[in-house]
Parts: sequence; C-alpha cells; structure tokens
Amino acid sequence: MMKKVMAAAMSVLLLAGCGAKNNAPANQPAETAQASNASVDVTSFKTIGDIFAANPDERERGNTEDTYFIVFDLNGTLYRAYADLTKDVFDQLMALEFDDPEYEEKHRAIAAPLEIRQFDNLTEMIPSQDELDKLIGKTGQELIDDGWTEGFGYNLADMDVYMNHGPFSYVVRFEKDKDYQNTDDFDIMGTIAPLKVVSVTYDGIGNGSEIN
Repeated sequence: MMKKVMAAAMSVLLLAGCGAKNNAPANQPAETAQASNASVDVTSFKTIGDIFAANPDERERGNTEDTYFIVFDLNGTLYRAYADLTKDVFDQLMALEFDDPEYEEKHRAIAAPLEIRQFDNLTEMIPSQDELDKLIGKTGQELIDDGWTEGFGYNLADMDVYMNHGPFSYVVRFEKDKDYQNTDDFDIMGTIAPLKVVSVTYDGIGNGSEIN
C-alpha cells in the first residue's frame, strides 16, 4: 500500500504556472501533439521520461520517500505509473523550489530516468454504475468502514458529499433527515455516518496514488 503521506505535498495537485498541466509544447502546434499522441504505444513505456515524452495531460503526481507516481490522460484513457525512489533522488526532488521558473524542467530531468515498476490503466478500474448502485441503502458509516474518505467538499442543501475511494472521487448523495447549517467546525463525516446512501456517481480522479 502506498504510504499515506505525500512528501512535502509534492505536486499532488499540479501547480498552476509550472507547466505540469501539459498541452502542446510552445514550439509544437496542438494538432501536431494530438496526432503524435494518437500513435503512442503505452506498453512501450519503461521510464517516467517516456511518459513525459508522450506529452500527456497530467492529472496528478507526487511522491513518498521511496515511491514516485504520476497520473495522466492520454487519448482519453487514464493511466497511473509508479517508480521506486532512492534517497538521493528523493532528496533532489525535495530540494526543488516550487517558485523556481525552471522548476518543471528540473523536476523532469530528475524524474525522467526513474524506471516504471507498475503501470495501471485507471479507466479500466472505474466501477460501472451498476456496481455503484449496489451501495444504495448502505449507511455512511459502512462506507467509512470500507475505506471511503472525505473528498473535495459537500452540498448540504442536497446532501451531496464528495468522497474518495481508491484513486477515484465520487458524489455520494445521502438521505436528508433535516436541514444542516455549515460551520467552520462542521463534521461532515460524523453527520453522514447514520444516513443512508441515495445515489453514488463517479466524478473523476480523487487521490490518484491510492490503490483499491
């Protein structure tokens, strides 16, 4: 299991302005990049640098002390790769400054040689709506006990709660037993614990490093 704590929150949500959210490079037209992507064979990827070279749409990346991961979209399919980190490479990554205008270039130079040890097709791992519908009627506590965690927010008017499970985010709607007022110390997980699930909808990548 991937360690829960990301080292120094290393680009878990890609920083705006760092160039990590890739489109075509400045000297390459977007349509050229798309055509190039269409012919990429992901089974040929051996290193993190191979992923960078494919110019995918990066969704998330980060690392623990001993593992580097990257989640990306290539031609409409979500993938995730893991690579082992040595202490030396970890220290080099941690020494980078996010506000360095050359951060992205330096990050890629350090990470590129890392050899991929696990490669996942996340799109194939997305549960079907039929599978998600089996959660209807369960309580919030049952979800929590099964490893579901608080996600990106909630809407108390409709009792919609964003929750993460494995690498994905979902919108979980709970029965509404009364009106709730949001406060700075509102405990959403405690609130939904006794409530029953009304619906669950896939919402995209949540915590991409997590393994089901």
